[in-house]
Amino acid sequence: GLVFMSCSSILPADLNKITEMNNRYPTPRQDYKVMVRCHTYNHGKYITDTLNGFSTQKTNFPYCVLVLDDASRDNEQQVILDYIYQECDIENAEVFDNDVMLAYVVKHKDNSNCTFVFILLKENHFQQGKRMIEYYQEWRNKSTYEALCEGDDYWTSETKLQMQCDFLDTNLDYAVVHTDFHLSSNEPRNHYSEIYEDGQYFPGLLHNGSPIATVTTMYRVSVFLDLDRDYETKKWPMHDYPMWIEFSHCSKIKYINIDTSAYRVLANSAQHDNDINKLIMFKEKGVEVAQFYATKFNIELDNKGYNKKYYLDVMRFAYRCSNKSTANEYIIKAIKNKRLSLKLLVYYFCTIIPLLKRILGNH
Repeated sequence: GLVFMSCSSILPADLNKITEMNNRYPTPRQDYKVMVRCHTYNHGKYITDTLNGFSTQKTNFPYCVLVLDDASRDNEQQVILDYIYQECDIENAEVFDNDVMLAYVVKHKDNSNCTFVFILLKENHFQQGKRMIEYYQEWRNKSTYEALCEGDDYWTSETKLQMQCDFLDTNLDYAVVHTDFHLSSNEPRNHYSEIYEDGQYFPGLLHNGSPIATVTTMYRVSVFLDLDRDYETKKWPMHDYPMWIEFSHCSKIKYINIDTSAYRVLANSAQHDNDINKLIMFKEKGVEVAQFYATKFNIELDNKGYNKKYYLDVMRFAYRCSNKSTANEYIIKAIKNKRLSLKLLVYYFCTIIPLLKRILGNH
């Protein structure tokens, strides 16, 4: 077998054992009820909150947490290593160290149901166009459900996983469950998209966009594996929206009105950049997704997918970026396409008249 030596430059000095493995990356030794998948990059400031949200889950089943750090350039890998040595059962860890990754399979020291699989990559896979699926595919295949949470978001409810598993275990016609959430900054958030109480999110997701916050979700692995997953071959900047569309076409989706998670708004993320052209391009890609699936599933989109939410979001972008020219351009488009709404008009006038923005506050 391959022998992976410890890397003294980043490993704490007290690790004196060498783990001998035949695999170049961790593989599961048992079945799990849930696999949690956490992709992270340069989230050194936030990842501890995320890991604590995972480890404090109160469950009556074992779950594994795959944390995939894509060669972060900040201090995130060191923060993760500190967490492993302070919060996990390091004496019984499996360790992998090779030219691709430094990885640990280790249980949390206070929660024996929580098995962490930390994969710290040594070269950035995203920039090289390399997929990471091989690192977690076997863990997924050994799990009944999958939950998602990126390294800058975190769970605030200790019963999130148990509650969602309980629902899916007893409601076999549902494949996805999501919940309410809040912004980590405690700022008010806008509820734009419609919740479908009967579980039938199709074709509403095409017409109205998605109300599903990915950080709050859990889904059946068996149904996921049967999806076409067209988004894997498309150059779309988002994979969650098309994935929810595909789920909704073949199964029901449940919304539980309980706040379980915190969503962190970062300035340089795709939906929260301050470059208005990038923001509009992101919205255009969302329309492109809706148009693709409308064609695939033979659904007629009103105004080719340019719905009220599209115009409202663009006007919000204009308001946030104080961009009067974009506000004027899109108010005309909204009037022409009969997409006016009261909220849109409020954002428009607050953009055009800065005094209004100061009076109402920058929300």
